Amino acid sequence: MRVKFSVIVPVYQQWHFIEELVCCLESQVISKDLFELVLISNDGNSPSFLGGESFQIKTGKCKKPGSYAARNKGAELAEGDWLIFTDADCLPDSKWIAGIDRAVGCWGGSVKLFAGDVRSQKQYGFSNIYEVYDFMRGIPQEVYVSAGVAATANMVVDRFLFLKFGGFSENFFSSGDFEFCRRLRVKGHQVLFLKSAFVHHRVRCSWQSVATKARRIKGGQFFLSQGVGRIKLILYTLLPPVRVVVFFWRKREIYIGYRLMATFVQIRLWGVEIREMARLMLGAKPERH
Repeated sequence: MRVKFSVIVPVYQQWHFIEELVCCLESQVISKDLFELVLISNDGNSPSFLGGESFQIKTGKCKKPGSYAARNKGAELAEGDWLIFTDADCLPDSKWIAGIDRAVGCWGGSVKLFAGDVRSQKQYGFSNIYEVYDFMRGIPQEVYVSAGVAATANMVVDRFLFLKFGGFSENFFSSGDFEFCRRLRVKGHQVLFLKSAFVHHRVRCSWQSVATKARRIKGGQFFLSQGVGRIKLILYTLLPPVRVVVFFWRKREIYIGYRLMATFVQIRLWGVEIREMARLMLGAKPERH
């Protein structure tokens, strides 16, 4: 049976997550002959525990730094008609690929770009305020799709279309997925949201990890914007993070104490973002991790 889907995962210092990711793919309710896993090392390392899986696994290395360069390398090695992008720290639902397959069967003739839901991994209890913050902030894929873009934590694209448009820009360490979607949108390709084809995303659990992500995202936004757009970004960064705080407080189903914790962390991150913006404006290189 021909491989229909290639699941592409760039890996940078997160090999300890891959074994559980492989287990999630083993539990997929679709035939294992229909998909393959393509792991691309972006740190020079490789897995040592793979073997005996019921689906095909390919591994490759990308010397150029950056997850988007690694994803492009994965697309080169892929054999599937459709590329499914996710991350090493994601845990796909057992019906993930089956849901994507249904969507492709229904819409694949007219839609070439899909984005599945990304849900913060459910916690029985939080060990610190940074887990609370990352759980509440999450990756709002449906919001992104409403703006015409999608995150590669759960993105599906026709392989021919991906290669035709040159894949992701390798100049970005963040926001390269948004830039790719915008390029396709200019050519008339819209992204379709798939709520039922979801993955869980592990929450970050330390100040260092949430601050690093904030700096990386700000770097991606800075280099994605130009001219007036960059001026707007600078002004937006300087303003208090009211929109995000309002987003937290609209989650009335969440315990009020957690909303207060998330607000505190967001305000602290505001200072991180301002400092990072100043650093980038002075010509510094963007955060990679």
